[in-house]
Amino acid sequence: MGEADPIFGIVDLFLKDPYPGKVNLSIGVYRTEEGKPHVYNSVRKAEEDLARFDGDKEYTSSVGNETLVDLSKQLVFGNNREILDRVQSEI
Repeated sequence: MGEADPIFGIVDLFLKDPYPGKVNLSIGVYRTEEGKPHVYNSVRKAEEDLARFDGDKEYTSSVGNETLVDLSKQLVFGNNREILDRVQSEI
């Protein structure tokens, strides 16, 4: 067993705090006023889209989806050819 994740210590402190106006921002689960998990419409839509997906379930290459990788590099590094070429040589 490894060390305990410190985030759970924060959750414990939250649960022990008697202040009624507290807000739990530790683990990223959004809740309603009643304390129930809140699922955003965008998440429901993504789930519906995935359920309708009719493609295969093959793995991508070890470097991932080529289109996604290229678009991500462009988003992060812009059109700087020197940086893009250097990043490409590292992959």
